Amino acid sequence: MSFDSEHARISKEIQLHPEPTSWDEGTRAHLAHCARCRAAVESFQTVRERLQGLPSARERAPQELSLWLQEELGKSARESPGEASRGGSKGDARPSAVGPLWRWKWLVPGAALAAGILLGFVLARAPLHLPARGNEVPVTVRDYLRDVTHDGYLIAQLQRPLELQSHDAREASRWLEGGLPFTPRLGGAPPGWQLEGARIWHTVSRLSALVEYRNGQGAVVLLFAVPAAQVDFAKAKVHPTPQGPVYEGRGWGYQGLAWRSGDLAWSAVSTLPIPTLLDWLAAYRSGL
Repeated sequence: MSFDSEHARISKEIQLHPEPTSWDEGTRAHLAHCARCRAAVESFQTVRERLQGLPSARERAPQELSLWLQEELGKSARESPGEASRGGSKGDARPSAVGPLWRWKWLVPGAALAAGILLGFVLARAPLHLPARGNEVPVTVRDYLRDVTHDGYLIAQLQRPLELQSHDAREASRWLEGGLPFTPRLGGAPPGWQLEGARIWHTVSRLSALVEYRNGQGAVVLLFAVPAAQVDFAKAKVHPTPQGPVYEGRGWGYQGLAWRSGDLAWSAVSTLPIPTLLDWLAAYRSGL
């Protein structure tokens, strides 16, 4: 069996039986020597844990959504690796950012798609434009940095995941404000960098802003912003800066920096080394 066909078999096995106790011996043997597949499984399990942490995630999905998910997961399991590595066709009416989530080329198991879509359903059950201040789940800055570094890993697997394409910080700020119960004020890009756009995300059980900056060498910095209520800024490595304390965290091959500004908790995530990311952040914040 070729390496790619073994990936396809593992993909189907994990989609049909997401619990490790249900995997067959071939799957266990493959995961024992394949670091890429282990990373994919760990990513999926983290998504599941985060979804299960939402009280409203216990909502029952509509029958139409359940049937559609079953159909799509079954279809992805039947695809060959060559077919799965390509995005949807131009005639596909579904959002282009959805398809790549289950592709093994991107090493995110198909069942993670179900978690992502169900998460979207859960969020859609609530009025997104109404603030829910005081109802946030208590988290630490270490929880926050763990989530955003994992998000950096997930977002890197998507093909252009931004909902808004814009180089204008004011336009991006207004667009985010229209879909969030808070107002994220974005700064201009540091010298040599460019704002690429934004989207609505979900981090530490809160709706969040997500903004992407990119330089000419292909390096990316993602900014996240969530309400700071019940975020405990303690018990993480701290860097004193002229603009206030900045907290450090790592995970999934990404570095993260978090700080508080007003009633928002911000974070910057990148594969850049921490000293370089600190310099980027100082330049960014000096332009606010």
